[in-house]
Parts: sequence; structure tokens; C-alpha cells
Amino acid sequence: EGGRAAAETATVPNAVLCNSVVDAWAKSRHPDSGPRALRILDRMEKLHAASGLGSVRPNAVTFTGVVSALTDGGTKGAGELTEALFSAMKAGGHLPERVPTAVYNALLRAWAKSSGSNDDDDDDNGRRAPERAEAILDAMEEGRRRRWSGTMAVGGGTNEGGVLDHDAPPSPDRISYNTVLDAWARSSHPDRVVRARNVLERMKKRGGGGTPS
Repeated sequence: EGGRAAAETATVPNAVLCNSVVDAWAKSRHPDSGPRALRILDRMEKLHAASGLGSVRPNAVTFTGVVSALTDGGTKGAGELTEALFSAMKAGGHLPERVPTAVYNALLRAWAKSSGSNDDDDDDNGRRAPERAEAILDAMEEGRRRRWSGTMAVGGGTNEGGVLDHDAPPSPDRISYNTVLDAWARSSHPDRVVRARNVLERMKKRGGGGTPS
């Protein structure tokens, strides 16, 4: 039985291998790269649940890779999908208790890439996306849990499409600020110039952005 168990374990791919495949899909920029990466993540979760092996458990690298596949592949609703993925992986214990800045920056990038694109028939995503990105930046600056919903105005606009909890977010770095600036630059929002200038001033006050944590 010991030999059989060892053989079964040997047939289970580990997270390093799975993450490499996710990264390959992300770099391909194929239109199906987002859905394919999500399927790999789903397989990892099922394998982890069935085998109990920590070696196949999805992690922060998996998250950032899947987000890259969603955004660079042009998946519709990448911002919303990334938020849902963040919440699910955080709740499932797949992300560390102290979530690294790179994970939050991936979330910011998903919204920045959505800015200026109307991929939702019921919502001007290009105008809403930078507000979502700036709300995440707000939470990172405050360093505490932030919660928003469709009834809460954030950054001069109304956030819709669910609730996202940030538990002690890391401090933003230069990439964080530049990504939010990019979101406003891509946006069709009438106040985009003023809002971008405000973000730039906030960045300057922090000395160009904090260090990753």
C-alpha cells in the first residue's frame, strides 16, 4: 500500500508545475488564456482537496498568474472576476495572512486594464474601473480593513457589483500608484485629469510610493 500511495502522489502535479502552465497561458495573450488559467486553478483546488497535499495548493503566484491571463487575454469583466478570485482565495486560505503587495497590485492592474473598455452592457466599466482601483489604493494607504458595496460612494463615485474586504492590506508601492494613474489615464471619466492629479500628489507625499510589504 505504501508503494501505491507513493505512486499516486507522484502522479499529482505540484503548484510549481501548475503555476508554470498558468504563466505560459498568461504570456501567450491568447483570447482563451483567462478561462484556461481559471480551469487550471480549479484543477489545483480539486487536487488539493482530494489529496490533501500542500504541494499542489494554489498560492499567491497562482493568483497573480491567473490575473495576468485574465487581463492580458482580454477576458470580459476581468476586474470583477479578479475581485471574486481574491475573495475566494483569501477565504480558502490560499493566500498568506499578510497578503503581499504584488497580489494587490495584480488586483489594481485588472481594473486598470478594464478602464476605457465597455465590456459590460449594463455599466460603463471604463468610467467605473478607475474608481474601483483608487478605492483599493485607499485601503492600502489606510492599512486597515475596508469594505465597500453598491450603496457606498468611494472616491467620488459609486461602487457596484459586490463587496470586497481587505484585512490589513499592505502599504502601496510605486507600482501601485502608477497602476492607478494608468487606470485614470485610460478612463473616459469626465474628472479623470483631476483625479489622476490627486493620485499623483498622494504619491509625491509618500516619497514616490512606499516599499512593498
